[in-house]
Amino acid sequence: LYLLYHGYKPAYFQWEIVIMFRKVLIACFAVFVNTEAAQANLAVLLIFVSFVAQLRLSPFEQDTCNNLELAALATSFMTYFLGGFLHFSSQNVRILVSVLVVIVNCLFLTVAMYMISTDIVGAVRSARTKMQRKRREAEGSRRVAIENMRRR
Repeated sequence: LYLLYHGYKPAYFQWEIVIMFRKVLIACFAVFVNTEAAQANLAVLLIFVSFVAQLRLSPFEQDTCNNLELAALATSFMTYFLGGFLHFSSQNVRILVSVLVVIVNCLFLTVAMYMISTDIVGAVRSARTKMQRKRREAEGSRRVAIENMRRR
């Protein structure tokens, strides 16, 4: 249960339920809506609403997580939006749209890996600096203790 609300601001502890509900709705669109155009339009609308909510609320504690979610939603938006053209276009347009979808998703993966690795490097540097500071403080305390013992 802890994993469902960990990482969110206290006011948005329930946000994981919102994300799961969005995913269930996308699946319901695919199963229960008959036409591909309606499926794509409903998915685009839902992702747009989700994007605006994410942008306005920023429910994650870390900015990196909020930015990654925005990038993922933008990628989903482009994927569903472009996917709507696959059923109504010529073969050349379908190929172009497919290539664009692959490019958008590869771009997202690249950006996501960069953001995550930058965040990890920053966390490691911060931890290293903290450890060095503690080590210096401990050495300073040890020197003071030794000097006090010599004075006696």
